Amino acid sequence: MSNSSTNKSLEQTVAAKNDTKNNHDSLFQAIFNTMPIGIGVVQNGILTHVNPMVTAITGYDARELLGKNSRILYPDQAEFDFVRQECERQRQRFGNCTVETRWQHSDGSIIDILYSSTRVDNKKTATGITFSARDITRKKETEKNLSSAYNELNQIFNAAVPICLISKECVITRVNKAFCDFFMVEEKDTLNAGCQKFWKCDKCKTDHCALHLLQSGQPSYHHYVDTVLHGRKLICSVHSVPHYDTLGSFIGTITTFFDMSAHKEAQDQLEKTREQLLHSEKLSAIGRLSASIAHEFNNPLYGIMNVLSGIQKRSPLSDEDRQLANLALKECNRIKFLISELQQFNRPSSGVKEYFDIHKAIDDILLFHNKEFKNRKMLVKKEYGPEVPQIRAVPDQIKQVLVNLFNNAGDAMPSEGGQVVITTRFDNNTISIIVKDNGNGILPENMGKIFEPFFTTKPAVKGTGLGLPVSFGIIKSHGGNITVESTPGQGATFTVILPAEIHY
Repeated sequence: MSNSSTNKSLEQTVAAKNDTKNNHDSLFQAIFNTMPIGIGVVQNGILTHVNPMVTAITGYDARELLGKNSRILYPDQAEFDFVRQECERQRQRFGNCTVETRWQHSDGSIIDILYSSTRVDNKKTATGITFSARDITRKKETEKNLSSAYNELNQIFNAAVPICLISKECVITRVNKAFCDFFMVEEKDTLNAGCQKFWKCDKCKTDHCALHLLQSGQPSYHHYVDTVLHGRKLICSVHSVPHYDTLGSFIGTITTFFDMSAHKEAQDQLEKTREQLLHSEKLSAIGRLSASIAHEFNNPLYGIMNVLSGIQKRSPLSDEDRQLANLALKECNRIKFLISELQQFNRPSSGVKEYFDIHKAIDDILLFHNKEFKNRKMLVKKEYGPEVPQIRAVPDQIKQVLVNLFNNAGDAMPSEGGQVVITTRFDNNTISIIVKDNGNGILPENMGKIFEPFFTTKPAVKGTGLGLPVSFGIIKSHGGNITVESTPGQGATFTVILPAEIHY
């Protein structure tokens, strides 16, 4: 082969290699320019190559970056030193590095960057590195928002309201601390336990169960639970809403609990107060009416009684007529007594309050009624409390109340008699007088009526139905109260409670 042929062949080979190299360079440049992440080369700390994505990320033109120290990319020296040292540490161990860092945009804003780099020839002596940079600002912001949302939801979940998550299988999957405190359990004892372990209503495992209704499309479900757990009565309001997964599929319920015990107690107290107010209003109205009736009845009654007395004295009467006149006068006296009771009914205290010894007052009443109590075969036992102070009240009115209670106790006794225990005590700035008998007691259906005017269980000849209402009105006018407890066949206990105004 001639020299000219050889040279031509060599030229063709070189040309082919140059074409291949040019093709490779063009391909590399195309890849370099179109990569969706920033790519660059640093030689001896100087930026020698950057692709368009680096300029897009940083806001700099390529001419503003090339030939500049790579420190230009970082917001401060500390961040630059951190990346350099961390990458050196990782490259010595792994040959390359990846680190999250921050770059500074040309407008001064901070960009979160996922930065990776490797040596140009992977030799420790090399001074050049290639790097890639991905803008993760939005990702970091999303992570931050997700973390914030998670923390917020976690705080809401762990708020003071008891909350639990229940699966479609009616199994508890998560609870908060308030739930554990409310039901007095450990968290480990709740997970994978059936909800019936802690509360149960009459709709459980029926078509009206919260799980069934919410899965059927009902937006929420609310009911009340009244149960006993660990010896403690729980009255709570239970509110459930659907729990969906990320695909919108129903996976159970989110259930909250509200302790209604205090609310129920307040409602009961409010109802009790309302009933007392209604009763007091009833007493006041009937008191005004009874006073008017008593006044109108007195004049004709005394006229009738005077006529009957005159007939008895002046006219000769047969035994039968005299007996009828006596009976008529007796009934008139009964009406007179009834009118007197009516006049006393709920009358505002017009007497003067004074300090007196309640024990002496009780002793005086018992002494005065001693014979009557003996005839009724009543055994009276006194249990006076120590250091009971003098009471400030209208003595005659308090004595009237006590006489009424003692008489009622005697009337409740069976024919063979019984026992009445009179107890006094002083505590919480109140003086209590307790009258307890072992008589017939009061039927449950009558307990709410005994303080109503004209209600009586006694025969008509004995009871007017005004004794207890009058007593109630007197004690109320003194700022006190009367309570009663009774078991049929075992007797009744009346407690008079009066405020103690201590006399020094």
